[in-house]
Amino acid sequence: MKSSASTTVVVGLGNILLGDDGVGVYAVRRFQEEMPEVPAFDIGTAIIHNEYLFEDAEFVIVFDAVDHGGAPGAVCVTTLAEIDDDGSQTSPHGITLASMFRGRRTAAPETVIVGVQPGTLEFGAPLTGAVAAAIPLMVATAREIISRSEETRDARNDASGRMATSDSASPIPTLRLPEHS
Repeated sequence: MKSSASTTVVVGLGNILLGDDGVGVYAVRRFQEEMPEVPAFDIGTAIIHNEYLFEDAEFVIVFDAVDHGGAPGAVCVTTLAEIDDDGSQTSPHGITLASMFRGRRTAAPETVIVGVQPGTLEFGAPLTGAVAAAIPLMVATAREIISRSEETRDARNDASGRMATSDSASPIPTLRLPEHS
């Protein structure tokens, strides 16, 4: 992996006591096994207590349960900018990433969410089969996003080391992911 991976941070969000809400935790653990060279952290529900993890990040990938209206286990890719966040504290994680980044003195890193439609958020429930089966696809998607982000960063640097204009291609892939049933 290129040194540019050091500016990428991968995090897993969720509460493993609430069924499929814990999928981000399980996905980041699997990601850590497959890509130990990329900084990856199990944040669980303690977003605000881990703000320091994002201080030097230019690019963040988040694994989380996302209610996007699909079938349970359906994977989605979205950006933090595309998620409607009015700043209220309605997240089960206490504070949302968007509201945390809004409070920063520096610009928020580009943030991509690799999410999965939860089937149940019932206290004490395990991951549903459909959501557990989606974890390998979530991890593979994150690997692809990281690969594309590195290619994009490399393309932005010209021979003299200056950054290219901001209209360079985005590292966020346009992926049509199959729904898991």
